[in-house]
Amino acid sequence: MIGAASTTPIVSANASELYLTKEESKEIALQTIPGIVDEVELENEDGYLVYEVEVQGEDGIDYEVTIDAETAEIVAVELDYDDDDFYEDDNDDDDVSDDDSDDDDGDDD
Repeated sequence: MIGAASTTPIVSANASELYLTKEESKEIALQTIPGIVDEVELENEDGYLVYEVEVQGEDGIDYEVTIDAETAEIVAVELDYDDDDFYEDDNDDDDVSDDDSDDDDGDDD
């Protein structure tokens, strides 16, 4: 049917007029989580375009703010665990090696 409303956003030639810009998504994210924007990505989630804005909050914690690119609605605010630094282990002494032949129990001599 021509002119019927669709529930799934469709990117058109005038998409810049229909959707948030990257800058607008940054502003929305920073209003939610004050801090510094590290990265902004436009993603397709289940047929809907969303901006995923990574923000390092003023509290030092990394957040991911997901914003609907059409409605400007905040879909989610989550802690951002994607950074490898979060899981970095500085203690290499816990590594177990099969090459530990120094631990001789005396049975083989």
